[in-house]
Amino acid sequence: MENDDRSELIALAALGLLEDGSEEANSVRVMLAEMPEQEQELAALQQVVSNLVYTVPPLAIAPDVKTRLFDRLFSPPPAVPTSKLSLVELTALKQKMETVAEWQPTLPQVETGTIDINLEKREIICFVRVDGQVRFPKHRHASNEEIVVLEGDLILDGQVYGSGDRICSLAGTAHLPETQTGCLLYLRTSLDDQALLEETTIEEITTEETTIEEIAIEPLPSGTNTPSLVKSSDPV
Repeated sequence: MENDDRSELIALAALGLLEDGSEEANSVRVMLAEMPEQEQELAALQQVVSNLVYTVPPLAIAPDVKTRLFDRLFSPPPAVPTSKLSLVELTALKQKMETVAEWQPTLPQVETGTIDINLEKREIICFVRVDGQVRFPKHRHASNEEIVVLEGDLILDGQVYGSGDRICSLAGTAHLPETQTGCLLYLRTSLDDQALLEETTIEEITTEETTIEEIAIEPLPSGTNTPSLVKSSDPV
């Protein structure tokens, strides 16, 4: 191997540009075994490479970076990604619902039929059946959430969704779901979503965060639009 070729391979090795197992990497390995003096050249070049970062001149922070950052923090939330299920997909989900062994009353006017709970992924897949007008507590998603409206209506961020609509919410986003007429939903969400208690009818509860399991909702009284939120330990 010519000296120029050896020097080029040593330089590439110092830069970390040789893939493990490649012909060039194997050549360097053999060369270092046969010519120990090349190890000193490689070490010297690696030291040069590690110091390159300190030779880059500092960049001035753009004067409008603070404004742009706050614009991002306080800008309206992005539109919720949605899609429409085909009739075949919708029918398949309804057939899957028939495998629910038992419906549990989880909240007033709300029943849940669980399909699967994955503790490793911290995820639950279930069907939610809502009888009449209900507003759910506002909550923040610990991971991505998928909702499919099978029947009825679901309102998120002022947008009304109907049968066949799939709504995907990203981790970290928050919303306040409600239904005017009742609905049947397919839901895939995190077990670690956080409910956000902002306005309640109980004086001692102020703005706070709690887990979904710690809260419940009351049915909408006749002629009102906002339900009462209560601690699950309180009588409903």
